[in-house]
Amino acid sequence: MHYVEAKTVLTPQNGYSPYHGSTEKNIYCEGLRKPYSSSEEDYHDVEVKKNAPELLAKALSKKRIRGMVMVGSIVDPYMNIEKEEKIMRESLITIRRFDFGASITTRNCLLLRDIDICRDINKNAKLVVNVPVETVRDDISVKLCEGVSPVSERFEMIKTLIDNDIPVVAVIGPLVPYINDAPEDIDALLVKLSEYDISGIDTGNMLLTLRAGVGKNFHETYKKLFPDEYEKYKAEFGRSEVVSADRNGSISDKISEYAAGRGLLFGKNEIDRFNRSYENKTEGKQLSFFELL
Repeated sequence: MHYVEAKTVLTPQNGYSPYHGSTEKNIYCEGLRKPYSSSEEDYHDVEVKKNAPELLAKALSKKRIRGMVMVGSIVDPYMNIEKEEKIMRESLITIRRFDFGASITTRNCLLLRDIDICRDINKNAKLVVNVPVETVRDDISVKLCEGVSPVSERFEMIKTLIDNDIPVVAVIGPLVPYINDAPEDIDALLVKLSEYDISGIDTGNMLLTLRAGVGKNFHETYKKLFPDEYEKYKAEFGRSEVVSADRNGSISDKISEYAAGRGLLFGKNEIDRFNRSYENKTEGKQLSFFELL
């Protein structure tokens, strides 16, 4: 880990990350893709942008139209070092101050430390939390994603967020052949999700793109942690650089039917629109001094 003075932190599409790289080790890690990182060592030497909240404030102050700040698409902003750094908390305070919304993707229950600010943002604008839940089994989840909250704790986080009127999108992924893609695995996930009043389900494109560093990490991690399953995987896919977990479309069809039956958002377009659509809930309302702080 090392500290830097960043020059910019907000992309033209309002993407924001106070960290570059991650302390987490995932079996499928898109952050290992160039040009985002040059090597696994580089990626895990986390760059901490200490001045990120300040730069975010400057960027938001210049925006003519308010919108959603997108956090966590590559790097989880609530990785373990955030507990001490508290950069995300400062960033959320900044987002609240400028009356922007936020879409956060995280596997870490540290987010709940900041639920007070999340609640405020969603009260006046909009805040969405996207929570990846790749299985219902902790013994599998801690292997697929090392260094994050076990999936059982993530389900508890989903409940807490919904109890606080914060919308949640469940992200089903990554799905890895022979580990968590069997029909019974998907059924168990959907049964568990039926316990919560989530807003939608995101499955992405259910493709594993295994080129360069991403592929190297995937094969090494898979073989080490799931040796028996890896032999089956290797026999079917070998070193293919693009692998579909939804080989016959049955998974997508099952989840789509489930979502439709419960009136949930589903599909890339609907989920993207939900995460990016800004709402202003304060128009025509005079905010108190404390709400403006």
